[in-house]
Amino acid sequence: MPIITLYHNHKFTSDDQVKTFVSELSKACAKTIGKDESLFNINVIYNPYIIFGGKMDEPAYLMNILSIGINIVPHADTPRWSAEFGKFIEEKLGIGSDRGYISFRDTGADYIGFSGDTVTNHGLKASK
Repeated sequence: MPIITLYHNHKFTSDDQVKTFVSELSKACAKTIGKDESLFNINVIYNPYIIFGGKMDEPAYLMNILSIGINIVPHADTPRWSAEFGKFIEEKLGIGSDRGYISFRDTGADYIGFSGDTVTNHGLKASK
């Protein structure tokens, strides 16, 4: 159950561009993390006031990745994920990978709510 939140200050020129980007991000997340796309919750939030490195007038982003059992300890996959997501953001938004952070967080199924209960109590599987 990966939950992806991407804050950025890239101004899209149309709603169709936003929809295309979110769809492409969803597919890229599934491919990079290796889980079925149907499990993902993708949130893309435009924020023109992001400051990174003390500079508000430059492109910037913050990406949070929260998932059940992504096995980020001992973090064997995070360097590859960071490279792939950084490249994606640079290609699609024109924001350099040196202009933001990517936060990886692993959580238990008891800590994600779904349909009035937790993922654990629903018996849902977080993997493919």
